[in-house]
Amino acid sequence: MEPTTKPKKVHYRDIKKKLTELGPDAMIHYNNDLDSLANFQRLCMFTFRHWEFPVTDVYIHDKATHQNHSFA
Repeated sequence: MEPTTKPKKVHYRDIKKKLTELGPDAMIHYNNDLDSLANFQRLCMFTFRHWEFPVTDVYIHDKATHQNHSFA
């Protein structure tokens, strides 16, 4: 039996750090929704109830440059 590898995850604090670096035009893209940092934090606390996300499911969209920044 081959060892299974867990999918790589990114923590909320790393998402927050990257979002802060990119500036106010950056938005978090998760579950086909674009969210601000404050809204994403509320979702983590009350809806998702977890702070780590698979790197393939979350990325940051910078509206100023129209670029996507992934964590993969």
